[in-house]
Amino acid sequence: MTQHSESPSDVAAFHAAYDHLKPALPGAGWLRELRHVAMTRFLSLGLPGRRAEQWRYADLSPLRKGSFSPVTLAQETEQARIDAAAVPGLDGPRLVFINGRFQRALSRMEGLPADLAPQSLREVLITGGGSLRDLITDLRDGDAFDQLNTAMMSEGVVIDVPKGLKVETPVEIVYLVDDADDRAAHLRVVVRLGEGASLKLIESFKGDDSRFFTNLITQTTIADDAHLTLIRRQNEGAGTVHISRIYATLGRGALAVHHLATGGQSARHELRADFTTEGGDVRYQGIQLARPHQTLDTLTFLDHAVPDCTSDQAYRGVLAADAVASFQGKVLVRRDAQKTDAKQKSDSLLLDRSATSNAKPELEIYADDVQCAHGSTVGELSTDQLFYLMARGLSPLEAKAMLVEAFIAALCDGVPDEAARNAFIETARGWLQDPDVPALAVKEAS
Repeated sequence: MTQHSESPSDVAAFHAAYDHLKPALPGAGWLRELRHVAMTRFLSLGLPGRRAEQWRYADLSPLRKGSFSPVTLAQETEQARIDAAAVPGLDGPRLVFINGRFQRALSRMEGLPADLAPQSLREVLITGGGSLRDLITDLRDGDAFDQLNTAMMSEGVVIDVPKGLKVETPVEIVYLVDDADDRAAHLRVVVRLGEGASLKLIESFKGDDSRFFTNLITQTTIADDAHLTLIRRQNEGAGTVHISRIYATLGRGALAVHHLATGGQSARHELRADFTTEGGDVRYQGIQLARPHQTLDTLTFLDHAVPDCTSDQAYRGVLAADAVASFQGKVLVRRDAQKTDAKQKSDSLLLDRSATSNAKPELEIYADDVQCAHGSTVGELSTDQLFYLMARGLSPLEAKAMLVEAFIAALCDGVPDEAARNAFIETARGWLQDPDVPALAVKEAS
């Protein structure tokens, strides 16, 4: 993957942080060597610039201005702040990360089956990390942020769901940023599902306005007849740069991703899925709610390499004044992937004409017996509908909020967990009530 760095000096601070932390980074000899190779490649690649096609809509300028060194000491945080970041109503197992550091004392494991035991990534790596070697090595040819994550990762979680185990209770991971200016978290989450297993993983990101960099990679392998649901609510602070990516490899299993992004100064979410066995299925539903001067970016790449697999992608974005939100979705259907059924739809709603919505849906098809479709729309709130609601007593703000809620309702309703679904809805309502999201200038209907 070719990248174009805007300046070789933009990686100097990351290099200095790596040199400082290198002696304390966990891992055996094979990983130390891999870290060295990854940092060398990162220094060669540099941070991608806008000339790189996949990064043309992203804003990485904040990363060129700070040091963003990883936190090395645990941060004391009030339990109330953790509870406020989590999904209300979820009382099951919860893993807590504060400023990128795993907090075992603040986490809870109650409610898990006896043969399911999430492990700290740091502890797995300290003991050798051999079981993760193939997965970690898989990204050796990745882009700059893959390389940086491999070089610097020290925290995360490993979840192995044994064959046939259907975990009924959702597992939640809370990532909280608290008083961490010019800090970074390079996290790696590994989720492996055995044949016939199922898991629902709910992730909540929350933070203050610290200048922070979240660099998260999730790697998952899903065996035949297994089902993984990932529900992600990203609501970090206004000073955060957030880059998270999911790498999924599917057998004849199913992956469902539900994503809501409202936070960060600049945030990017990626999903990359490889179909390796007939009968795989991927469902993606993503919502981006962009504040003024905020940049939110979603990229998906689904590689249909084998026959009889299905994928369905639905994205909706709502943009306030001077916001930028983007969706780049690509479906590759290779020559042998006959009977592929792939759908992709992107819809965006502008609350002000100063907002910028970018959409780039792509289908690259080399098979001839397929059903594939994509589409994209960008529009504004209907003045007729606003006038109708206001004529029945709603204020302009109430009318706008009702129409925006209706626009994203179908994707919120698709979240397959009641507590997480309600959290999506309440987060969206909080966004609408944010004073930084100005009211739409309502014109009289003609």
